[in-house]
Amino acid sequence: MEEEKLTSIKSENESYKPGAGYGMQIGYALLLDFFLPVQTALMFAGIISASGEDEISSFLLNLADLAGKLYVCIVIVFSIVNIVRSFKAYRENSPSYCVNSMLILKYGLIPFFIQAFTVTVLFILIFTLGGFVASRGTIIFMLIALWPLALAWGVAVGLILTGLTIIILLPGAFYGIQVVRYTLKEKKTSSGFAVMHGILQFVPFFDNLDAMYLDIKKWKLGKNSSTVVAAAYILLLLSIIACIVLLVIALSKV
Repeated sequence: MEEEKLTSIKSENESYKPGAGYGMQIGYALLLDFFLPVQTALMFAGIISASGEDEISSFLLNLADLAGKLYVCIVIVFSIVNIVRSFKAYRENSPSYCVNSMLILKYGLIPFFIQAFTVTVLFILIFTLGGFVASRGTIIFMLIALWPLALAWGVAVGLILTGLTIIILLPGAFYGIQVVRYTLKEKKTSSGFAVMHGILQFVPFFDNLDAMYLDIKKWKLGKNSSTVVAAAYILLLLSIIACIVLLVIALSKV
């Protein structure tokens, strides 16, 4: 009887063997990592096509627009499939598959968020510095006069970007939820900490730290990758602290 049970579990988990069942997770991460470059290329292709007035230019413009929308649709499909598969993996009793999938989707999206952060910062700098130069500095007085509107606009943009970030994190977050459920099921954590881990899976930046903790402390399946990411986070934190210290020193000498 015990042998039949082990055979049944092995059979159920065959579709989740490492290297065979991670295509959707890797695909989703790669689609997001190349999202900004592809969309930028399609945008420029559309701008170039729009400069012409013949039928070929019109066709290319529509093709670029269609390709951009199709790319977004594919990303959405991959996201939904990954979320559904996370629940299936839990039912199939495959904790290692859920942990590995969580790590792929968490760590695999780091390049995308670096790109998105860089583009956002550049956009803000270009917008503010461009406005400052174009208005010859008078934009500062306008912002002071209209500070409630400027604050509301900033909050709205922040909320929109946060919402989009959480949506992008959903596939990895749901695999993280399954890992938390397994961790609680195996009595490796308490109910209170399980709730905390579940919430952190949906919090940008901290979701990676929590996934790192769950992997290194609870499951020990991807220690090498988690160690590398942890080192990168520590270097990032030290860099931020160093920049703040240098800024304070520079301001103190002004």
